[in-house]
Amino acid sequence: MDLDALAGVVSYKHTGDDVMTVTAAVDRITLQHPLSEICDLELSGKVTFATGRSSMEVSLQVAKAPEEGKEVQESDVLMTCAFTMVWSFILFTESHF
Repeated sequence: MDLDALAGVVSYKHTGDDVMTVTAAVDRITLQHPLSEICDLELSGKVTFATGRSSMEVSLQVAKAPEEGKEVQESDVLMTCAFTMVWSFILFTESHF
């Protein structure tokens, strides 16, 4: 899964299926630690700011996958980024062909 798709999934879970959500901007990408070995990665995200009824900020994190039952450590975080997502309600109408 790429970062834009993950931001879309996070925003979909926040808004539900009665709206259409698109990426308006990638606000920042911060590389915190270089990837120095081949390993499994854990992608996670959350809504960090929602402005009224039309946009939200989604923050994503890419980290080395922790061992089962353990939490991600700060030293394992490789990258963080923020996406601005906007949405509008979908109007379902009959098509006239």
